[in-house]
Amino acid sequence: MSKQIRRTLALSLMLILGWAQSTFARSFTFSEINIIPGQTSEFYVYLSSSYRQIVSFQMDLILPAGLTVNTEKCALTERVTDKEQQLYIGKVADNTYRLVSTSFSLTTLPPLYNTLLKISVTADKSFKGGNVVIDNLIGVSSNGVKNTWTRLSQAVKVQEGLTGDVNLDGVVDVKDSMLIVEYMLSAGDKPYTTQMDVNKDGKVDVTDVMLVVNLILKTEK
Repeated sequence: MSKQIRRTLALSLMLILGWAQSTFARSFTFSEINIIPGQTSEFYVYLSSSYRQIVSFQMDLILPAGLTVNTEKCALTERVTDKEQQLYIGKVADNTYRLVSTSFSLTTLPPLYNTLLKISVTADKSFKGGNVVIDNLIGVSSNGVKNTWTRLSQAVKVQEGLTGDVNLDGVVDVKDSMLIVEYMLSAGDKPYTTQMDVNKDGKVDVTDVMLVVNLILKTEK
């Protein structure tokens, strides 16, 4: 094989690998993070792995100062079909949490692009913002192949609190009441914020919906 052919083949392989790397990097994302100082919010982690056959994964979640993970409220979502698969969370350093999950029966994640993890965080009353980082992303497929992803970072949007403003857009309207109803019907599969608990009784129910409706009516008078 001539040097020219070898160089051409090597270049082609590098281009293919570069395309694959960028595709794999784009397959791992997480949702927008909005939070009010002193309150709790959730965000989702997504993974498109139809070509990966992933059965185990781990990641490091690095939070800005003033933001903490509520480990008991974090969970694998409907994407995971293997009931034996569990999520484990440990604090490995200041503001750094390691999330690990393995299927004990080696059931692969479903091939659809959907939600993988729900992560709950609480902000201190003095929280000023910063970036949430997901690093050391590793996935292992059913045939033992280890895959890695690039580091992801996203700014946390700090919002001012307005009673009944569930979507934090600065106004209280029918969209906010609808979001509370959607959360109630989803059995916790929709994002949760403490703004949904309008009367601050520790639960989200029809009373909160009616309070938002009352706020809307008062606004329109």
